[in-house]
Amino acid sequence: MDTEEDQGKKKVTVFFGTQTRTAEGFAKALAEEAKARYPNAIFKVVDIDEYATEDDEYEENLKKESLALFFLATYGDGEPTDNAARFYKWFTEGKERGTWLENLQFGVFSLGNQQYEHFNKVVVVVDELLHEQGAKHIVQVGLGDDDQVLRMTSLHAVIPEYWVVFVMPEEVPYLDKSWSFANGHAIHDIQHPCSYVLVYD
Repeated sequence: MDTEEDQGKKKVTVFFGTQTRTAEGFAKALAEEAKARYPNAIFKVVDIDEYATEDDEYEENLKKESLALFFLATYGDGEPTDNAARFYKWFTEGKERGTWLENLQFGVFSLGNQQYEHFNKVVVVVDELLHEQGAKHIVQVGLGDDDQVLRMTSLHAVIPEYWVVFVMPEEVPYLDKSWSFANGHAIHDIQHPCSYVLVYD
């Protein structure tokens, strides 16, 4: 029986690494918003620890991805969250893989606190490695600062203002006002919402 993917729909995998479920909440909110806006795409939210049973499966599975979004929190002293620790160790300490992710388009967004020394370290490292290994950015890395934005009593309160803007490629030139940069990375807050470009083949 044909699946939705077999019927020509674009598959988008939304990964999350979370300690307090905030990143998971943002990942799910993005996916729900995207499903409403893009019925011709399939959005799947995945706990990054459950993406592979064995470490070797990470490479096997990632090779099959064409578009992936990562929501990764930085925990403690610049460390990955518990559910992202295995993936992070595999990805950062593994063998030299060359440019094996040339078929992958990606965007990464981090949740951290700028008061800490290793602000959003995990996502900066993952973003750089994905790029080095051949994957192509669809958007600059987004560094979320909970000291300014995310400290709210409810995810439902933060999402309407701190929302993800979905645009078609031809609208990209008009997004400059939505970006703020620090050290080459985008900083997102209520005045500078994160903008993802959904690219179709």
